[in-house]
Amino acid sequence: TGPIGLENIESTVTNAFIAEYGAKTFDILKDLAVNDKVEITSFWEKSATVSLEYNTISLNSPEFEKNLFALVHNIGEDLFVTSYKELMIENFKDGEKGALLLDEYIGRMKEKELIDIYEQINETEVFVIESIQDIDGSVSYMVGFIQRKQ
Repeated sequence: TGPIGLENIESTVTNAFIAEYGAKTFDILKDLAVNDKVEITSFWEKSATVSLEYNTISLNSPEFEKNLFALVHNIGEDLFVTSYKELMIENFKDGEKGALLLDEYIGRMKEKELIDIYEQINETEVFVIESIQDIDGSVSYMVGFIQRKQ
């Protein structure tokens, strides 16, 4: 299966997604999908996954939490950094704090330092960065912003 064209998604699915995340989040994904180095690889009522050239972003809203995860192989991919921050800010009460924390760690991520942070943003939101070291010694990161639902 190839990339998913958002224009081909059933309107009931699109409307449910917009009800969950808002029109601006849908627009961010639409704008990303125009780039030929970006693929929307899944799109459902409560989730979406986007593959950029080097990194993957996953937005999900299961029963107990809403989360935005990324698997980061190259933090130098500006489109990824910008998009991830926009999605954080748009979808979470204190998403801006997450964006500032990401900025704080980007330099260390570019240096491929091992990082393991768990930052309690407020009583329901958490920002995390975990290093993943491959057998060949290369370092990737899992970045996440998680909001527990009340």
